[in-house]
Amino acid sequence: MILSSATHTLNLTTSSTSEVDVTVSYLDITSSSLTPAAQDSQIVTATTTQICDAPAASTQRQIKVITVINTGTASNSITIVKTTSGVFTLYKTVLQAGQSAVYSIDGGWQRFDSNGTPITEPASKVGIQTGYSTYYLKTGTAPEAAGVPYLFAKDAGMPGAMTVSSVGINGESWSNAKAGCIPVTTGSGTLYLSSLSVTANQTGMYGLLDILWMNSGINVTTLTAQAITPATAAARDNNGTSNGLGVIPAIYVSAATTNAGAIANMTLSYTNQDGTAGRVATMPSFPATCVIGSIVLFNLAGGDNGCRSIESVTLGTSLVTGTVHLVLVRPIVFGPVLIANIGYCTSVSDYKSVKIFPNSFLTPWAIPTGTSATTISGVANFVEV
Repeated sequence: MILSSATHTLNLTTSSTSEVDVTVSYLDITSSSLTPAAQDSQIVTATTTQICDAPAASTQRQIKVITVINTGTASNSITIVKTTSGVFTLYKTVLQAGQSAVYSIDGGWQRFDSNGTPITEPASKVGIQTGYSTYYLKTGTAPEAAGVPYLFAKDAGMPGAMTVSSVGINGESWSNAKAGCIPVTTGSGTLYLSSLSVTANQTGMYGLLDILWMNSGINVTTLTAQAITPATAAARDNNGTSNGLGVIPAIYVSAATTNAGAIANMTLSYTNQDGTAGRVATMPSFPATCVIGSIVLFNLAGGDNGCRSIESVTLGTSLVTGTVHLVLVRPIVFGPVLIANIGYCTSVSDYKSVKIFPNSFLTPWAIPTGTSATTISGVANFVEV
């Protein structure tokens, strides 16, 4: 749980006058420091209380623990919301006298009775409507190099291969109406990722990302800025909007380039998650003769936490030949395969922390430790609430 802007806060609404004591412990993160702190509240009215203030400018506030205990003598219905550009409900429950609710970064939300014993809710009680699993298998080609991200969307398997965008420089919103993504089915509720398992024949970091926007038509030999009037990206940022929070711009290679050396002067002009235009993202190094499937991420400008749209790209150095695309992606989950063919499984203890928005284009990706062609397989488990 992150407060990533000087306008983001946490608020708690109570339904009665039964006293509620609240402590929010957090870590403030800047480019040069980590500062732990806490904020305490004692609430004795039916009201809305700001239980965690907004962070300072250029600071991310990572919420570590939230403790809410009903120290009064009557029941109290509590609702915790995150306020950003809108109001987003994070958790709601009814606490009887003496009961408490605790959020931790590792364990998610848990209720406790008056003796401190965890309260286990049946699935029907917490609102799970349905759940399903999706198996995927991809046979990749050789990645560029250790540490260079690789996208399996182009590869054969389950699901089948993606067809890249051909609409031109201004791009298009990307969704699961396109072929090549892991199936995502949403009914009347909200879908969450509950666990992911992955195995691969090469060690590295493996996970899922969502493609929100893609373009085509970049001239690989033009060294000056190539202007873009971008189509709006899909409304699937961290908040389910098109504002871009948590969204990263990248170059995706669909046909290998032939530049003789690494390129360190590639930039793009973009609008950040708060709507500030003219921000400049840089690419530390675009590889020489970059192979198909590579997805090379840009570094955002200092203090930014996402990219809403791209207005121009400057390659700086000719790629000579090949085909590349700008993409906007939202990383979903990542974990390590430490031994070849011995996978990992991540179980999201508070499954409501990883929301999968309707029409998501989910695809596997990796940061490999070598250049061996990689076959991956895994199972993604979802629940709908």
